[in-house]
Amino acid sequence: MPPIRNSRGVVMRVPKSTLEMRGFNPSEGHELVRLQVVWSSQGSGRVEDVFANYYPSDRRAEAYLGRLDHGVQFTVVSAERYDYLDFVKDFEESKPLNLANVKLGVDGEAIWMDVDGRRIVLSECLLNTFGSMVNLRGKLGNGKPEIKFEYDGKSAAARFKGRPLIEYVQVQGDELEIKYAQSRAEKHFYRVNLKGC
Repeated sequence: MPPIRNSRGVVMRVPKSTLEMRGFNPSEGHELVRLQVVWSSQGSGRVEDVFANYYPSDRRAEAYLGRLDHGVQFTVVSAERYDYLDFVKDFEESKPLNLANVKLGVDGEAIWMDVDGRRIVLSECLLNTFGSMVNLRGKLGNGKPEIKFEYDGKSAAARFKGRPLIEYVQVQGDELEIKYAQSRAEKHFYRVNLKGC
């Protein structure tokens, strides 16, 4: 199948019938799908995970791929539902060394992160896609800034307030300290009082 180019870039569209043949049994609502895809261009191929939104009204899954070389084709090898538990597992298996002291977890409906042995429940959590990657967004408490964990099928990262890359997270006493990079030269710290969290 070739990707489709539209005004927003290159889009991978996979019809419901293909998804079902590859293992995904959609429900009636919007869901996330992990697609294992083989990309081929001029006789060579590579396999990767792509995360897509399934839209029941359109009977298809879509992932925006950004810029892609002309002439690339894809074949869907497998398709499966993707949820918070899957994300936590993938993040834990591929997180960078600078986040070794951070552990994500799920208890029923609650999403939390454990930093240096201190559990912090995230509020207003949302699992969604950005391009072909998947991310988990959550707030560090009511009225507090957002933290975002990303997974692209190979590696994971964490960002603060939307975009800046988190360099480290640690707990000191009753404070959570986050160091993030606005740019290579511009570093910032943000501290959250954990009393009552």
